[in-house]
Amino acid sequence: LDANNHLFDVAYAVVGGETNEDWLWFLTTLHQVLGGLKPVIMSDRNDGLVEGVAAVFGAENHAYCVRHLMENLLKEAARLGIRRNASKDLVKEMFNRIAYATTVAEYDAAMDEMRRFKRE
Repeated sequence: LDANNHLFDVAYAVVGGETNEDWLWFLTTLHQVLGGLKPVIMSDRNDGLVEGVAAVFGAENHAYCVRHLMENLLKEAARLGIRRNASKDLVKEMFNRIAYATTVAEYDAAMDEMRRFKRE
């Protein structure tokens, strides 16, 4: 994050597409430019990016963006028929309890709550 608490973009590239080959090229080039530094790469679970980060930096240097995970969850919830705002808000709250759990017990309890959820 920068001084204004915004994400700081490190690199951009113009490529043919979000292919495994293009991600591997981009990440390899980034690795060379960073001179041995190992950043944590956050993503929305793009398979090529996840695999590329693991190959170039190591799997421990990849993290999922909570905002993107939430968007993906809400899309899936809508596909399953959860469209009312009250239900969507409840799904968001349950997801946040899972994502921000600080103990195994909190995480397990939040996951159990999500598993028991029935749409209204």
